[in-house]
Amino acid sequence: MNNNKMLGKIKWFIKNQGQGYITGSDNIDYYFSINNCLNKEETFSEGDTVKFYPNLIGLEYALEVEKVKNGN
Repeated sequence: MNNNKMLGKIKWFIKNQGQGYITGSDNIDYYFSINNCLNKEETFSEGDTVKFYPNLIGLEYALEVEKVKNGN
């Protein structure tokens, strides 16, 4: 796992399945599930800005996803 959090945007999120994709600032699409989120009750919409730890070993997926609020 990378030690630096990356910014990205929600590409899509299916709420009833609790999974979706984030397009990272490196233009790679990362899979994520609600289980990989810091706040398991968070809801996401297309275009929301998030920060996460990217994992590029095998499948690209995001860890410790959290929504960025008010530019933070």
